[in-house]
Amino acid sequence: MEGDSVTLHINTAEIQRDDLIMCGYQSSLKTFLVRINREDNTVSVNADDHDGMFRDRLQVDDQTGDLTITNITTQHSGLYQLIISGKEKNFNGFKVTVYEQQNSTEKLTQEQGESTLTSDSNSTLHSVLTHRKHDSVSNSKVSSE
Repeated sequence: MEGDSVTLHINTAEIQRDDLIMCGYQSSLKTFLVRINREDNTVSVNADDHDGMFRDRLQVDDQTGDLTITNITTQHSGLYQLIISGKEKNFNGFKVTVYEQQNSTEKLTQEQGESTLTSDSNSTLHSVLTHRKHDSVSNSKVSSE
């Protein structure tokens, strides 16, 4: 669905000056979408893998590590894996599921504030975002009905 965006928010309290932050899609731990190296202040975006489905769609806030995927469609549903590596390794996961229906909506926001989903099209977008941190899981269902 053209025009929609989802932002995966990083808990900046966990990020240290020398940390390496990597975000991957689905089971592809070897190929990351985004790599932020805090030590040398570099940001690398690899949007051409995954058959180019992320090309021209990724925006990274290099200060917070937040990843925004623009023009999101149902093909962007799946697990987004986050690794913050430094003195300790932290693993987080965001499960994004996008459903398209015939209604109108202006803006949808996840209740727990972990991720934000907006819609500029003439259809209803339902999304279930699951934030995984270590062994705990929390779900938030977003709907405009």
